[in-house]
Amino acid sequence: MTYKIIAKIIAVCLKGMLPGIIDSQQTGFVAGRNIIDNILSLRLGQEWAAVTNQQAIFVKLDFMKAYDRVAHGFLWDTLKAMGVGFATLERIKGLVEGGEEERVGNIQGLNIGGGQSLLHQLFADDTGICITAEERQFDNLKEVIRDFEMASGASLNLQKSIVMQLTPGPPPAWLDQTGCEVASLGKSFKYLGVVTSSPIDERAVTAEIVQKMMKKLKHWSNRLLSWPAKTILLKHVLAATPLYQLMSVGLCKDDLEELEKLCRNFLWGWNEEGNPKHALIAWERIAQVKDRRGLGWVKLKDMADALYVRQINRILENGGAEWIQLARSFILRTLRKGAYQRECSQWSVQECNVTKLVQGEAETTMEGCRG
Repeated sequence: MTYKIIAKIIAVCLKGMLPGIIDSQQTGFVAGRNIIDNILSLRLGQEWAAVTNQQAIFVKLDFMKAYDRVAHGFLWDTLKAMGVGFATLERIKGLVEGGEEERVGNIQGLNIGGGQSLLHQLFADDTGICITAEERQFDNLKEVIRDFEMASGASLNLQKSIVMQLTPGPPPAWLDQTGCEVASLGKSFKYLGVVTSSPIDERAVTAEIVQKMMKKLKHWSNRLLSWPAKTILLKHVLAATPLYQLMSVGLCKDDLEELEKLCRNFLWGWNEEGNPKHALIAWERIAQVKDRRGLGWVKLKDMADALYVRQINRILENGGAEWIQLARSFILRTLRKGAYQRECSQWSVQECNVTKLVQGEAETTMEGCRG
């Protein structure tokens, strides 16, 4: 308990200074920033590269045991350079190492006061970098990473790192000699939990969500579930499955309808032939608040609209975020170029009231946010 109290006090003390010392491109662990910002920045970069035909590549770096292999000296010197006081620094050392006599060269898990080492609670991060498609640029990146490895004790795993070309066309010949996995055009991989590919494939994102939902449905289909049990699973499990993707990349109207169809079929069940049973109550009536005799189910389209409004509100209130600056620049330039439209784009110029967003006006409408 004492460990938790001291750790909380130190965290509160550092909270106010973190936004000033941590670069805006680092979107994790700082108030007002979100892991989704990285995904949005990459998507905007992909769309802008496609519009301008700029030759660029995306490098997804994978560090071996990112939070295990950190040199103590590097941590303490970095915190000291950032202005952390001597007393606070000593308390942090005590929390991490448990005592002067127990300090070792690298952190291998978190030794809490000399007790059990905490290994399985670590959060593994992904680092993504966009550079121009030049071999010299990639060599410079490797030199920077090599210096970082020597200073911090981190180790880059080239075999698990991925390079992806952002623009169509034949890939540079030197990509195969980088030692990284090459994501060819159309090949998808996961970046921060979201399916990513070049060119952007919205259907791949939907296919993964459908696969997850079908896996859950298969697990529950053989069980005799009551109506209240199905309702709870529908509202709190199935409806939450596409939430992360809706917040980060968005989904098309047809994809949302396909996901809701799976939810409807689960609610009413299937007959002996494996076909979905006929619904006894209209879905529009079920998707009402309980005061109107509905189940309290929020339709995925309404949820997507609400999340779009949330992102717009972040643009209006927090203009300093990295992806917001990219979004404003992207929207302005595409407006100047004319009708840039893409059916599944989260930032469709025709369907979103972009002009008011760029000018920073707070007046937005639900109709202007529908994707």
